[in-house]
Amino acid sequence: MLNQKAFGGNIAIKFDVKKVFNTLDWNFLIKVLSVFGYLSCKTGFCQGYPISLLLFCLAEKVLSQEISLLIDSKALSPMGSSMKFPIPSHTLYANNILIFCR
Repeated sequence: MLNQKAFGGNIAIKFDVKKVFNTLDWNFLIKVLSVFGYLSCKTGFCQGYPISLLLFCLAEKVLSQEISLLIDSKALSPMGSSMKFPIPSHTLYANNILIFCR
């Protein structure tokens, strides 16, 4: 779909989040844990602890919801499609985030 002409142009943005865990703000993570009803936390975890992957997945879920809110509020335009199937606005996998928009 990126090579099709569209008013405003189609774009795909790829973020590599391989080392982002070490830069996540602890205040943010503690708020996310409380919103999702998970354990209360007063100390940090090092990368590699069993719970660190869960924390990273929760942070990605928040990011995914925020991208969806941007689409819903029309602050971000989804990529147009001439086909009869919808194109995702974003996808998260492994260490990458892809955002498809105009």
